[in-house]
Amino acid sequence: MPEAFRNRFGWVRFERCEISRGYIVQRNRLAEMLNGELYLSLDDDSYPAPDAPLDDAANWLIGKEDAVALAFSIGTPFGDANSSLPGADRPYPVRYYIGCAHMLKRELFLALGGYTESLLHYCEETDFALKAWKDGFRVYKYPALVVIHNKSAIGRNSAAANRLLTRNLIWVSSWRSPFVLFVLELSFRVLRMLRLKEHRVHWKAVLRGYFEALIGLPRVLKFRDPLSFRRYLAWLKNPVELD
Repeated sequence: MPEAFRNRFGWVRFERCEISRGYIVQRNRLAEMLNGELYLSLDDDSYPAPDAPLDDAANWLIGKEDAVALAFSIGTPFGDANSSLPGADRPYPVRYYIGCAHMLKRELFLALGGYTESLLHYCEETDFALKAWKDGFRVYKYPALVVIHNKSAIGRNSAAANRLLTRNLIWVSSWRSPFVLFVLELSFRVLRMLRLKEHRVHWKAVLRGYFEALIGLPRVLKFRDPLSFRRYLAWLKNPVELD
């Protein structure tokens, strides 16, 4: 970290990790290091839109007993924010939040176990939302708060994303879904991944992720803690967040 940067932002605490441990591990670590009631997470390519009602969102989250996290409306510098429910201007439940920008009740997040670090990259938000849902807590979308996600294809490895998304979605399903639904997930996951539009699809990477998931199942099934069939179906009825 350049000294000039530290001097310019003297009120900011900078932490350097000499060994890359992955962002999921670091998000858990940050939650443990902080001491505030809430944990606002913004990626380095994301920032609140002008006049974003952060205080209002924070006060709403604190006052909502069954809420564990808030998803925001995600926009780009060149377009509209992602869609909310038609006519929705108040917070409403969603399946999960998008990792580039969200707000958590910090102590509740840690009490629920935080993120499952073996995922390495991708799908930790879905897994955590399912853990929270099982214990009676919800993720809500706060549509009035827009965060700009200035993402770029530069530096992004779409093949690696396909592989890890495939692997991790199967693993999350193996941990949280009833057995019958997990078997169905295993059967249809490759077909669903090949229809993704937000990444360039790499067939070999998808298949590699699928087989990595199968090979790794004996190692990761120790995390299995499924929801009841009824509870899982209720979670599926919530809207999906798209970035």
